[in-house]
Amino acid sequence: DNEQIYGTTRAGGTTNFGVCASGCGTVFKVVRQGNHWVKTDIHKFTGGSDGRTPMSGLAFNGTAHFVGTTQYGGGASCGIGCGTAFGITGGGSYLRWLSFPDPGTPTDGIQPTFGPLLHNGSSFFMVTSAGGASFSGAVVSFSDLPPGP
Repeated sequence: DNEQIYGTTRAGGTTNFGVCASGCGTVFKVVRQGNHWVKTDIHKFTGGSDGRTPMSGLAFNGTAHFVGTTQYGGGASCGIGCGTAFGITGGGSYLRWLSFPDPGTPTDGIQPTFGPLLHNGSSFFMVTSAGGASFSGAVVSFSDLPPGP
Protein backbone atom coordinates (compact mmCIF):
# COMPACT_ATOMS: atom_id res chain seq x y z
CA ASP A 1 0.00 0.00 0.00
CA ASN A 2 2.10 2.90 -1.24
CA GLU A 3 -0.59 5.04 -2.84
CA GLN A 4 0.11 8.78 -2.57
CA ILE A 5 -1.36 11.91 -4.13
CA TYR A 6 0.33 15.32 -4.10
CA GLY A 7 -1.26 18.71 -4.75
CA THR A 8 -1.55 22.37 -3.76
CA THR A 9 -4.12 24.62 -2.11
CA ARG A 10 -4.28 28.32 -2.90
CA ALA A 11 -5.26 29.22 0.69
CA GLY A 12 -4.92 27.56 4.07
CA GLY A 13 -1.68 26.84 5.84
CA THR A 14 0.17 29.79 7.37
CA THR A 15 -1.92 32.89 8.01
CA ASN A 16 -0.07 36.12 7.37
CA PHE A 17 -2.45 39.00 8.09
CA GLY A 18 -2.03 41.87 5.66
CA VAL A 19 -0.64 39.48 3.05
CA CYS A 20 -2.88 36.40 3.03
CA ALA A 21 -5.46 36.42 5.82
CA SER A 22 -6.98 33.08 4.70
CA GLY A 23 -3.57 31.41 4.60
CA CYS A 24 -0.88 31.59 1.93
CA GLY A 25 -1.43 28.10 0.50
CA THR A 26 0.09 24.66 0.95
CA VAL A 27 1.68 21.72 -0.78
CA PHE A 28 0.05 18.56 0.54
CA LYS A 29 0.37 14.80 0.40
CA VAL A 30 -2.53 12.37 0.75
CA VAL A 31 -1.56 8.80 1.69
CA ARG A 32 -3.79 5.75 1.68
CA GLN A 33 -3.85 4.06 5.06
CA GLY A 34 -6.03 0.96 4.92
CA ASN A 35 -9.54 2.01 3.93
CA HIS A 36 -9.06 5.75 4.30
CA TRP A 37 -6.82 8.59 3.12
CA VAL A 38 -4.78 10.88 5.39
CA LYS A 39 -3.79 14.43 4.28
CA THR A 40 -0.58 16.05 5.50
CA ASP A 41 0.68 19.52 4.61
CA ILE A 42 4.32 19.11 3.58
CA HIS A 43 4.91 22.85 2.99
CA LYS A 44 2.96 25.88 4.22
CA PHE A 45 3.72 29.02 2.23
CA THR A 46 4.50 32.08 4.36
CA GLY A 47 3.79 34.79 1.79
CA GLY A 48 7.44 35.90 1.81
CA SER A 49 10.38 34.68 -0.21
CA ASP A 50 8.90 31.18 -0.57
CA GLY A 51 5.85 32.62 -2.35
CA ARG A 52 2.11 32.48 -1.83
CA THR A 53 -1.05 31.38 -3.61
CA PRO A 54 -0.11 28.37 -5.74
CA MET A 55 -2.73 28.43 -8.50
CA SER A 56 -1.92 25.17 -10.25
CA GLY A 57 -0.85 21.65 -9.43
CA LEU A 58 2.58 20.09 -9.36
CA ALA A 59 4.62 18.39 -12.07
CA PHE A 60 6.67 15.32 -11.14
CA ASN A 61 10.15 15.29 -12.68
CA GLY A 62 10.30 11.50 -12.87
CA THR A 63 12.93 11.11 -10.18
CA ALA A 64 12.58 12.48 -6.67
CA HIS A 65 10.83 15.84 -6.66
CA PHE A 66 7.96 17.96 -7.88
CA VAL A 67 7.99 21.36 -9.57
CA GLY A 68 5.41 24.03 -8.74
CA THR A 69 4.70 27.74 -8.95
CA THR A 70 3.08 30.44 -6.83
CA GLN A 71 1.26 33.40 -8.32
CA TYR A 72 2.51 35.92 -5.76
CA GLY A 73 5.32 36.37 -3.25
CA GLY A 74 8.97 35.59 -3.82
CA GLY A 75 10.29 39.11 -3.62
CA ALA A 76 9.30 42.72 -3.19
CA SER A 77 8.83 43.38 -6.90
CA CYS A 78 5.29 43.94 -8.16
CA GLY A 79 4.38 45.19 -4.68
CA ILE A 80 2.92 41.80 -3.74
CA GLY A 81 5.63 39.68 -5.35
CA CYS A 82 5.62 38.47 -8.94
CA GLY A 83 5.52 34.76 -8.10
CA THR A 84 7.96 31.88 -7.72
CA ALA A 85 8.98 28.56 -9.22
CA PHE A 86 9.99 25.90 -6.69
CA GLY A 87 11.00 22.30 -6.23
CA ILE A 88 9.80 20.09 -3.39
CA THR A 89 10.38 16.47 -2.40
CA GLY A 90 7.66 14.13 -1.20
CA GLY A 91 9.06 14.58 2.30
CA GLY A 92 8.67 18.37 2.17
CA SER A 93 12.22 19.54 1.44
CA TYR A 94 11.52 22.88 -0.30
CA LEU A 95 13.75 24.94 -2.60
CA ARG A 96 12.69 28.18 -4.30
CA TRP A 97 14.36 28.12 -7.72
CA LEU A 98 13.47 31.62 -8.78
CA SER A 99 11.40 34.69 -8.10
CA PHE A 100 9.78 36.21 -11.14
CA PRO A 101 11.30 39.62 -11.85
CA ASP A 102 9.76 43.04 -11.76
CA PRO A 103 8.01 43.47 -15.12
CA GLY A 104 10.52 46.11 -16.25
CA THR A 105 11.49 43.91 -19.19
CA PRO A 106 8.35 43.66 -21.34
CA THR A 107 8.91 40.06 -22.43
CA ASP A 108 9.20 38.72 -18.88
CA GLY A 109 6.14 36.91 -17.69
CA ILE A 110 5.04 37.37 -14.09
CA GLN A 111 2.48 35.84 -11.75
CA PRO A 112 2.28 32.26 -13.09
CA THR A 113 -1.24 30.79 -12.96
CA PHE A 114 -1.01 27.71 -15.18
CA GLY A 115 1.62 25.04 -15.16
CA PRO A 116 4.19 23.83 -14.77
CA LEU A 117 4.20 21.38 -17.65
CA LEU A 118 7.33 19.27 -17.46
CA HIS A 119 9.32 18.52 -20.63
CA ASN A 120 12.18 15.95 -20.77
CA GLY A 121 12.40 15.74 -16.98
CA SER A 122 14.49 18.89 -16.59
CA SER A 123 12.75 21.80 -18.28
CA PHE A 124 9.21 23.03 -17.96
CA PHE A 125 6.74 25.51 -19.38
CA MET A 126 4.18 27.68 -17.61
CA VAL A 127 1.70 30.42 -18.46
CA THR A 128 1.73 33.72 -16.60
CA SER A 129 -1.25 36.00 -16.03
CA ALA A 130 0.70 39.25 -16.49
CA GLY A 131 3.90 40.54 -18.01
CA GLY A 132 4.79 39.65 -21.56
CA ALA A 133 4.92 41.91 -24.59
CA SER A 134 1.50 43.54 -24.01
CA PHE A 135 1.30 42.83 -20.25
CA SER A 136 -1.35 40.19 -20.95
CA GLY A 137 0.78 37.21 -19.91
CA ALA A 138 3.39 35.01 -21.50
CA VAL A 139 4.42 31.41 -22.00
CA VAL A 140 7.64 30.98 -20.06
CA SER A 141 10.16 28.15 -20.42
CA PHE A 142 12.88 27.25 -17.95
CA SER A 143 15.55 24.68 -18.65
CA ASP A 144 18.47 25.59 -16.41
CA LEU A 145 16.93 24.77 -13.04
CA PRO A 146 18.91 23.05 -10.34
CA PRO A 147 18.16 19.33 -9.87
CA GLY A 148 15.98 20.00 -6.83
CA PRO A 149 15.96 20.27 -3.08
